[in-house]
Amino acid sequence: MKCLLTLLLSLSITVILGCSVLSTQVEVKEDHFRFENFIRNIKFEKEYIYLACHRQRPIGWDNPRQYVAGEQNLWITAAFDDSNTMKLLKTAHFNFKVNLESGKSYMPNREINGDRISVWIQEVDSGARVSEVQEANLEIQLSEYVKSRKQCTTSTV
Repeated sequence: MKCLLTLLLSLSITVILGCSVLSTQVEVKEDHFRFENFIRNIKFEKEYIYLACHRQRPIGWDNPRQYVAGEQNLWITAAFDDSNTMKLLKTAHFNFKVNLESGKSYMPNREINGDRISVWIQEVDSGARVSEVQEANLEIQLSEYVKSRKQCTTSTV
């Protein structure tokens, strides 16, 4: 009986661990592109770069989504917190007008130099830039929602 219980437990653990290594990438629908948000979470420093709008309303960092391909007007938010800012977010906002092709996956990427950040959109598989590089200062902003709400009314996603 103990042997059977041990065998069942081992089998269950193997199935659970085996499923955790499977790819969660979903096939991109026809005439759509996939947008993945950026996250880097190391100890006390957290970096998030994400689409700021969904259905023309403000949204925070989220899992990848698919949108209809073509010309896009995308608002991107870069948000950072670290121990130096007492857990207050430093943010910057970017507006990209870019043509995103069907069947491809895209994500924002960044380069940081002090409180200055450069952001662009790139293809996930090749790393090729598909937008211009935009720069801004990372600043603590307290009235974030009102600003985001106005921006999202012009978004295509």
